[in-house]
Amino acid sequence: MWLKRSFESKKYGGYNQIDALANSIGRTIFDLLKRKGTSPFYESFRVNNLNIVLVYDIDATQSDFTVPGAFRVSSIDVSEVGIKSHEPYIVINVTCNKDFWSLQNRWEDLNFEIKNTVRHELEHSNQYKHKMDFGKNISSITNENFKDYYLSEHEIASWASAAYFSATKKRVPIEQEIEKKLGEIFLYAKKRVSLSESALWQIIQQIRDKWIEYIYYRYPEAWTK
Repeated sequence: MWLKRSFESKKYGGYNQIDALANSIGRTIFDLLKRKGTSPFYESFRVNNLNIVLVYDIDATQSDFTVPGAFRVSSIDVSEVGIKSHEPYIVINVTCNKDFWSLQNRWEDLNFEIKNTVRHELEHSNQYKHKMDFGKNISSITNENFKDYYLSEHEIASWASAAYFSATKKRVPIEQEIEKKLGEIFLYAKKRVSLSESALWQIIQQIRDKWIEYIYYRYPEAWTK
């Protein structure tokens, strides 16, 4: 069983360290945004031998903010951001409405979402470091590979860990964050695949079962909080 195989390896440990690193990187990104967020910019920095690339943009048509991220391994030298060929890096793309920084009551929500995205991508970084097999990139999701992608080892680990991270930080039941993130996947899929809603919900149920299995094994304390 892949869960047992992964977690019996001490090399794969350091989960609390990943959480702490996500908080640290998230704070750095948020501080950069507060200082420079009046206009688009990009900036890179290095933490624990991992390159972090922040790309910030302003979109007047956007109602609030978005914070997608990606874990990548560079195929070439990218001197502008100090990344060498074959080096892993994380990209965090933050896009805000033009009036966002005048709404201080929304700042903490953005800060939390940045940390949550970073936490997800750090999970992928840890998987890469320990040679876990990766599936196709999310940009290539289709009717045919949607199910396989989200039921792959690396996505189960990253999404389930992110749900636990969110629940812990928000101090809400883990079930609440599981359903929230499954809803995000469902809405994302509706825009990109042509499967029926009933077919999508069947896949979502399978994803839910795998996440719960993963969280029970890796974070058993989640069910007693």
